[in-house]
Amino acid sequence: MEKRNWKRSVTLKQRMVLCLAAFFAAFALQLALNGYQARAVQQVQDDQMSNFNAISRFQGGVESSISILEAYRWENGETLPNTETLKRLSALFDVSINTLLGSPRRNICQCCGMPLEDEITSREPDGSFNEEYCKWCYSGGEFKYESAEQLIDFCVEHMATEAWPAAQVRAHMEAVVPQLRHWKHEK
Repeated sequence: MEKRNWKRSVTLKQRMVLCLAAFFAAFALQLALNGYQARAVQQVQDDQMSNFNAISRFQGGVESSISILEAYRWENGETLPNTETLKRLSALFDVSINTLLGSPRRNICQCCGMPLEDEITSREPDGSFNEEYCKWCYSGGEFKYESAEQLIDFCVEHMATEAWPAAQVRAHMEAVVPQLRHWKHEK
């Protein structure tokens, strides 16, 4: 049996055909890879454009309801937005009017005296903020406590600790609650 050397048995023409085949195979793979990359880049660009369009629509809606001159005056402290505009902005951004104005005053619940933040501020049945009460005293258009005594009893039960005994909590609440707007009519 004679051992053949494949290099000698392959002609120059056959070698050229193999090189060309390898070249075209590599070229086809490169084209396929470029096509895949182009589709991936196009998908990312489409997603970014979709986000950009959504932001543009949002900004367009805000800008159409608020004139640029008004916004300039607010930003420079020359004026404040009117009440209706503040209500629309409050609903649009889901923050209280007090927050929109930079929290110029510290709101407290006019039923229990708790400091109010947007997260615990009550809402009216239509979803708008009621910046007078916390969500535990006023919810869905109704007050939870029928009397100041009922509120004070609840607070004493839930606020008393070793550091702040029930008698001190009661004395504090009996001093604070009657001064709040909601309970002043009971005097």
